[in-house]
Amino acid sequence: MYIDTVATAKATNCSMDLSAGEIATAHKDTAGDGTGWDEFASGAKSGTVSSEGLYEETDSGIDALFDAFAAGTIVAWKFSDEVTANRYYFGNGIITAFTKNAPNNENVTYSITVRISGAVSRGVVPI
Repeated sequence: MYIDTVATAKATNCSMDLSAGEIATAHKDTAGDGTGWDEFASGAKSGTVSSEGLYEETDSGIDALFDAFAAGTIVAWKFSDEVTANRYYFGNGIITAFTKNAPNNENVTYSITVRISGAVSRGVVPI
């Protein structure tokens, strides 16, 4: 995952979750059609992208993530495996969660969640 064209620092896991609301369209004329099924249309779409990684105190990328979170600024994000000819997804959003985890006798890690703001677009990793 990339935030403002910079790969999230030492990422170990990334995910993108998209969903769509639903609008009930059944009415009295459809309720009696004998099928017993409700009818729906797609509603507003929303989603998040998130990243987890190893935390390094001197990594300026971590500072940039925290600064964007603290300021509540819109960031550009890109979700990609960077494999030639594969699809990637991109858009804008705000960082809604910034977590640092320091368990006993294990690596210090971080995670971020970006709430998508606006449309998600697709591209293809160039050859």
